[in-house]
Amino acid sequence: MTDASGSDGGSASSAITLDQLKNAKPALWSTAANDWAAMAKHCWDASVELRHQATQRIAPVWSSTAGNLAQAKMSAQADALESAYDEMRGVVAVLDGAAEAFEVAQRSLGSALSYADQNGMTVAADGTVTSTALTMPHAHNLLDPSDVQQIDQQVDQTSWLIQQALTDARKADATAAAALTRLAGQVNVTDPSTALDNVQKDAAPLEVSLIAGTVPPAGTDPTLVAAWWNGLTPDQQQQLQLAVPASLAHLDGIPTSVQQQLIGTDGKFDRSKFIQWAMDNWDNTDLDTFDNNCTNFTSDALHAAGLAYKNDGDGSFGDNNWFKGAQVGSWGGPVTNWIDAHDHSHSRSWALAGGLHDFLLNNGSTTVPLSQARPGDIIFLQQAGPGPNAAVGDIHHACIITSITPDGDIHYTQHTNSYLNASLNTRLPSELQEEGQQNVVVVRVQPNW
Repeated sequence: MTDASGSDGGSASSAITLDQLKNAKPALWSTAANDWAAMAKHCWDASVELRHQATQRIAPVWSSTAGNLAQAKMSAQADALESAYDEMRGVVAVLDGAAEAFEVAQRSLGSALSYADQNGMTVAADGTVTSTALTMPHAHNLLDPSDVQQIDQQVDQTSWLIQQALTDARKADATAAAALTRLAGQVNVTDPSTALDNVQKDAAPLEVSLIAGTVPPAGTDPTLVAAWWNGLTPDQQQQLQLAVPASLAHLDGIPTSVQQQLIGTDGKFDRSKFIQWAMDNWDNTDLDTFDNNCTNFTSDALHAAGLAYKNDGDGSFGDNNWFKGAQVGSWGGPVTNWIDAHDHSHSRSWALAGGLHDFLLNNGSTTVPLSQARPGDIIFLQQAGPGPNAAVGDIHHACIITSITPDGDIHYTQHTNSYLNASLNTRLPSELQEEGQQNVVVVRVQPNW
């Protein structure tokens, strides 16, 4: 990891100073991330071309032992290039996350320093804040007690903002440095499945968690939270609403209008809790009722966020119901889970991707372009071309958009296979390669019941 000034040679163990954060150039890390993304694309394109050459050009005309060996060599090289793609995309996620975290911390620091300067405060190199008014001889005798109290509050608030910014930057630096070290240790991974499911599974969520680390923790004095929020630019405020909505929606001190937008204004369910529940339960195997639980997981998340069952009296057998009956699986054990999977206690709309997709669109929800997606929307995959597991036109997978980071990447969370804040930009090419051409259908949940 580069140090806070943007130059080489920093270490995760060295504490970032106020001057280093003030003069940091996180845009350089974003530029580096773009360069790594370009290299990753070259690796992916080369792997696709090699596979094409091996299967479409070599195999039909060279079927000897030597020809088979040539195909195997080309396939192995394609695997290595595909693995490098995932590893490089991991670097992209870490660099982007670090840049985004530092930009927020730097802006918060700059705002606090400006406030200090405008209100007669001095800030030492270690971040200690003092008021020039209170350091004058006999200041406490000359000033009204209410004025002293107000100045003390200003000093405390400014000091908190500065120390919070430094803490956030140091935490982001250490986290990013450790992640890049792990990635450096995985450069010899040449199995695409390992690179995708292990390397990427670790790296992609880090971008989101690095950004989330800049948000004041729950329980922080609302006055301090408001001061932090107001110190950010409007663009940064909007970026945080998209990247970490669940961290903001119920944080006292965030403007009520912002919270309401993140929660939802229809009162049908809390979109931020929908996102948080998914992130809290992405790897919860107790939810595994079916062999494939992607839609069951999505429905569970909606219901946990407050969305009511829709039941016309026919329960799980109703054509236009969204419903889950009593689950004997809650008593535990694989036998009772098997019963739940086969006793018709779930409506088709609850458990099947196509069923949930159709039910939502028939009951108030709408599709939106991928470019207009936002956290709390649901992604459905529709088979658009020949594939090994689904017929053309079938809706066969569901997942939840849990973050959209400032670099424009959509992060989703799903169950079976289980991923937390996975990168759509990174994983979609592999999905298309394995499953065939897909339509990415985004549904905005707007229940009318």
